[in-house]
Amino acid sequence: MNELYSEVLYNKLKPALNSKIREFNVKKMYFIDELDIWNYLKNKVWIKKEEIFLCDLVSDIIYADNKNIINYLVDKLKQENSFNSELL
Repeated sequence: MNELYSEVLYNKLKPALNSKIREFNVKKMYFIDELDIWNYLKNKVWIKKEEIFLCDLVSDIIYADNKNIINYLVDKLKQENSFNSELL
């Protein structure tokens, strides 16, 4: 995804991302932010799609499985920790 295109799209999707954040906050999961959800979808869901419309992106955000987002973040943290331990 083109960087400029990605930034413009991110800004258009902020209301949907904020809605998903509120859903996590209701469940007392304050450690997840907009960028976490954005990166999960960009790297795991949207990367597989050739053509996608704005309405599909909004739907993907709203209906994204919270467990999948959390698992993505846990895996990302494990990778970062593994990389950092290799440097030591």
